[in-house]
Amino acid sequence: MYKTAGLVLAGILYYSPLYAQYVDLPGNSQAIQEYVDEAPENANTSIMYIFYDNWGCEGCAEAIRLIYYLYQKYYINDFNVFEINYMADADYNYRLDYDLTQPLSVVLVRMRNGQALGYYKIDNPQRLLYNDFDFEENILSQINNFLAM
Repeated sequence: MYKTAGLVLAGILYYSPLYAQYVDLPGNSQAIQEYVDEAPENANTSIMYIFYDNWGCEGCAEAIRLIYYLYQKYYINDFNVFEINYMADADYNYRLDYDLTQPLSVVLVRMRNGQALGYYKIDNPQRLLYNDFDFEENILSQINNFLAM
């Protein structure tokens, strides 16, 4: 019985839809400061980063395509979007700035008056493509939760 319960718990943890967290930022990184300096309107336009690594993963390309679809349909006025291979970008230290360790992460950075206040990270959204949860509803819920904060 305990073995079965352990397998069920392991399956739930493995197939959990995604991991998301909100983190306060102590100040602007170099990338954020350049983003604000490029255009005054960026001072109050939040950022949606789509970070991936060099290795790729099953479902990542499809998840990225769907995230762009949702961005264009619902959030084009709320965010500027950037797709970045965080392992290949030597100019900025995104991996450390946003604690990136997964093959695919969506990072939403809240901007107010030229300052990054915090970020909301959604790790492994590609996992939603293969379970009972609907990808669109779950990602929309995560982004809407961030916007409501």
